[in-house]
Amino acid sequence: MSDLTLSNVKLLRDGRLEEGKITVSGARIAAIGSFTGGSGREIDCHGLAALPALVDNHVHFREPGAEAKEDFASGSAASAHGGAATVFEIQNSPPLLTSPELLAAKQALVQQKSCVQVGLYASATNEILPHMPALAEATAGLKLFMAPSHADEGWESDESMRPFFSGCARLGWMLIVHAEDGRLIREASARVDASLPENFSRARPPVAEISAVERAIELAREHGTRLHIFHLSTSGAVDLIAAARRSGVDVTASTCPHYLFFTDDDLAARGSLLKVYPSIKAGHDRKRIIEGLKEGVIEIISTDHAPHTPAEKELPFESSPAGISSADLLLPLLTTLAARGLFSLEEVVALCARNPARIHGLVTGGSLDEGGVADIVLIDLDARWTVSRDDFRSKASLSPYVGMELQGRVAATLAAGRSVYVDQTGVLRGAWA
Repeated sequence: MSDLTLSNVKLLRDGRLEEGKITVSGARIAAIGSFTGGSGREIDCHGLAALPALVDNHVHFREPGAEAKEDFASGSAASAHGGAATVFEIQNSPPLLTSPELLAAKQALVQQKSCVQVGLYASATNEILPHMPALAEATAGLKLFMAPSHADEGWESDESMRPFFSGCARLGWMLIVHAEDGRLIREASARVDASLPENFSRARPPVAEISAVERAIELAREHGTRLHIFHLSTSGAVDLIAAARRSGVDVTASTCPHYLFFTDDDLAARGSLLKVYPSIKAGHDRKRIIEGLKEGVIEIISTDHAPHTPAEKELPFESSPAGISSADLLLPLLTTLAARGLFSLEEVVALCARNPARIHGLVTGGSLDEGGVADIVLIDLDARWTVSRDDFRSKASLSPYVGMELQGRVAATLAAGRSVYVDQTGVLRGAWA
């Protein structure tokens, strides 16, 4: 017997939206299309589009240790609100994830508090070296910072990074890199007044990312490491990854919505709201990143959701911490870009669901298939709305997207058949009560 039928939905088929139904039985999709069997509940979805729930492969939920900024309850609620049913989280505030004991404690928090599926990354520190085999079996990858970021001091020399590249290669563990060159950042920051937001992209310049990406690629080539580079922000880095993949290096990459919506021309007006590592670059970088996404050089768009308290983000630019809150908005941001003609809806699904599911080896997820896990997002693609601070489930409600008009509003998100978000102001209010 079917538990739930979502009727009057629009299904994406060969790039077109077609009317149909989705029947969910427990955690699985029992049938897709015009199936009318079963005696369970039926919910009229009023013509909403049904898409695979998103897979956000880069979030920071801050728990344990910095719960005032975000915890797994608020962070996962934000991700569900943004259309994601699966996220991958890295702790970049103390304590870093470096031992089986810390992993077990964090897994307990996830099980207790998260409403979405959570994969965890371990942290590349000296403390983790003896624990790499155990953590490789239980986590999604090893995150390495090549420049300081919050609690992580970063690794600057190739020699210091080799144990992580070689160890991940030996264990078949994906190495995920924040690619910026700390030395080049220090040199550039000494040449400009880094306290001014309009100088930020010169204080953390394109060459810092390009140099680090080049070094990471060569280390991956040397050791045979499976490499993923987060949050690309420069045209030069896109070109390096394209060349590396042509030469046989196993490297993938992701970028973030803020590199698609903004350029460094926006920094003076938005200040600390756009302070993020790597910095937001020039218009030609944005253009090349979009091209890289459409060419398949960059395969994932993820949020790098980096929450801070509103009081912290209201500090003067120099004192304010880096990070942008966007988990609540991931799918609406991407459907807005689709409405502007930058991507097709099929490309949005590939970049935010299908590709991250494949790259992270999820057995199911990233697509709507009969027999697959019922990770489903329902969205009104025609809805136009203006983002306010009240729209955030995240504790970090100060965001550069506040005040922006978006097109596409999430009506509901299902994770393994469970409703983890329902818009109580929309057409589905009370539907899962």
